[in-house]
Amino acid sequence: MKFRLFAFRALCLALLLNISCETDHSPLVSEGGYTWENSSAAEQGLSEAGLSDAENRANQSGFVNSLLVVRNGYLVKESYFNGYDKSDAYNVMSVSKSFISALVGLALREGFLDSLDQRMMDFFPEYARSSMDPRTYQITIRHLLSMRAGFDNSIEDYSVNWNRWINSPDWIKHAINLELLHNPGTHFAYITAETHLLSAILTKATGMSTLDFAKTYLFRPMGIRIRGWDQDPQGYYTGGMGMSFNARDLARFGYLYLHDGILNGSEIVDTNWVITSLQDYQGHENWNWGELTNIGYGYLWWMGDIGGYHAKI
Repeated sequence: MKFRLFAFRALCLALLLNISCETDHSPLVSEGGYTWENSSAAEQGLSEAGLSDAENRANQSGFVNSLLVVRNGYLVKESYFNGYDKSDAYNVMSVSKSFISALVGLALREGFLDSLDQRMMDFFPEYARSSMDPRTYQITIRHLLSMRAGFDNSIEDYSVNWNRWINSPDWIKHAINLELLHNPGTHFAYITAETHLLSAILTKATGMSTLDFAKTYLFRPMGIRIRGWDQDPQGYYTGGMGMSFNARDLARFGYLYLHDGILNGSEIVDTNWVITSLQDYQGHENWNWGELTNIGYGYLWWMGDIGGYHAKI
């Protein structure tokens, strides 16, 4: 039986397998909530034995906290491990980046942003300085979305540089002042600080917090709840980490992208934006990670081939 895989970072594993070591019992910060309809595996053309095998593998891994399998819009398998249940919310870490990608598309649709080619520093004039690398003024929203700003990605070194960033008094200033190793648009490097800059840009462009914007244009229309969202010292909501959802709501986001931005007949995220976001802008060939091969990167979405299928992650 062939399956369409849909993500860990929001499709291929994650939405179905929520892998995390944290739970969050903080109060809900948005209204809503989506109720999945249940169905049996047989009714949806799936193998009960295959699903049981997946459940056993997930349970034995020790690091998988939940397993959800969705087929034809129905929830056909839902299992929780390590003491978790369906009410628990997880810090989804870098899955947060895909939510930021959706929010940038919505800001464009609603006219809060003019284009992806707007310059980053146009939103942060207060951080300009005479000694700044002039190439910093060339960085655009598009570069941040595709992780091609050119910054030094040693900030992702969790042993030293990462802590320097998150312990700094001003995350935006720290990110903007990262060393530029490459001309903007010429080199891919995975840097969470870039997506945090996007969250701050959304706040400045829309005149509302990233949380309030997300509640209005994404979470409420989808009928899902965000259970928590970290903030930096200036109050900006974190752009590439720190969002908490339960497994059912995270699966709803994956299902939205699986259906090109449409839920229950309503286009919540523009279909063209979804398609554009899931193109490969990374530019490398034969880049593999474990069983995931031919890895690419879109607008804050990973992609690659696994088990004979192409996955958006």
